[in-house]
Amino acid sequence: IDAFCHVAHDGFLFDGRPADSVTAQGARAGTIELLRDGLVGRGVLLDVPRVRGVPWVEPGENIFPEDLEAAEHAQGVSVGGGDILLVRTGHWRRMAELGPWDTGRLKAGLHPTAASFVAQRRVAALGSDGNSDTAPSGVEGIGFPIHVLALNAMGVHLLDYLEFEDLARHCEAAKRWEFLFTAAPLRIIGGHLLAHQERQR
Repeated sequence: IDAFCHVAHDGFLFDGRPADSVTAQGARAGTIELLRDGLVGRGVLLDVPRVRGVPWVEPGENIFPEDLEAAEHAQGVSVGGGDILLVRTGHWRRMAELGPWDTGRLKAGLHPTAASFVAQRRVAALGSDGNSDTAPSGVEGIGFPIHVLALNAMGVHLLDYLEFEDLARHCEAAKRWEFLFTAAPLRIIGGHLLAHQERQR
């Protein structure tokens, strides 16, 4: 789970906290301690490949607000305030069937306009089987616009690289796309730095 201190934009973290409040010793604001007791709520899975009639969204393709609305309609579910929205791209199925590829260069994800859907529905957390962002980014100078919009602008936690294949099958069989979602984040001091170092490798 990405804490709010994970992303700074124009020198600031979420809620106007200065970016320099994050040091090698940890962060003084926006830490994962906010979720120290876990994240529990109504989860809603929107299965975009299912609605498009394909096994997965191809790397580099965007998911737009209308795709999310079409998934709601097709699945008979509505995302609401406080929900944990989970968006399936089919990332792991594609990897299982075709093998790994350079996800830093090409990855399916949400188009920045999809942040309007997240904001309008007052989503509490956003998860994906990728990292929610499309690669390559469609926003000049911002490599991860969904991260900036969700974490920095809206205060919405992100959950990256979740595994939805089993969940999608269960939802399909039950004809039910909402469920109890629980997560227990690791509280690691300096975790944002470890994640950044790992991405550089």
